[in-house]
Amino acid sequence: MKNAGDLQKRLLAYLKRRHTGQPNATPSRALEARFCVCGSTVRRAVLCLRRDGEPICSDRFGYYYASSGHELWDTITRMERRMVGSVRVIRGLRTAASKTPVSGQTRLQL
Repeated sequence: MKNAGDLQKRLLAYLKRRHTGQPNATPSRALEARFCVCGSTVRRAVLCLRRDGEPICSDRFGYYYASSGHELWDTITRMERRMVGSVRVIRGLRTAASKTPVSGQTRLQL
């Protein structure tokens, strides 16, 4: 693979041609094998395509090029739920951090 932009172009063309619509979703592992890259590289390419406004959807079956607004909204809703979950996790970690001394410091009980 020459560069990330090349992978994005090839991935976009492949999804449009072979995996349009949710019934044609393809798992990340199939994309990894097809393009000889790891999962994080596929995720990063999909993220960049989405940022550029390409309608790349995903669900538990894999990635696909949207064939309807409904498919896009399903993906958006799923991503928003994950975002809310991440915010809750961050709040919990901040609570834990506020109770945990920084390395090298001692917390005094007053």
